Amino acid sequence: MEIERFIAKGQVVPLLFQQAAVAASQTDSDLPVAEVGTSPSLVLGHTMPFAGSIVGISASLNAASSAGELTVGASIGGTEDASSTMSIATETEKYLAIPRDNIPFVAGDVLGVQISTDASWSLETRDLTVQLWALVELEDV
Repeated sequence: MEIERFIAKGQVVPLLFQQAAVAASQTDSDLPVAEVGTSPSLVLGHTMPFAGSIVGISASLNAASSAGELTVGASIGGTEDASSTMSIATETEKYLAIPRDNIPFVAGDVLGVQISTDASWSLETRDLTVQLWALVELEDV
């Protein structure tokens, strides 16, 4: 019997973002990086040390909205990629799997999340957490 050693050529990494009390009438608002603590983060993205591609996005609200619509999408360098955008109306959970290499990034790119809400978005407090799933390429490491 021959034993072979394999090394993973990539790793899926979750990048976490959040916004408390999502307000109405936001347009392409950058979500801050999620942190534990009493004050919100001012950091609006993760700088990637490796090349790769965005392979998924998932969003969770603490309660369903009673009105309006929220859109959530991945951004690279502050520009939202339309193929990653999800619309959320009354759901509390939503996700989108994205085929590998459809949304590529290079080392040094800043990955983030942008949201938009319409004027009728729920007046109740809704907290949002978004995970961006990045496949980082480790072949040359």
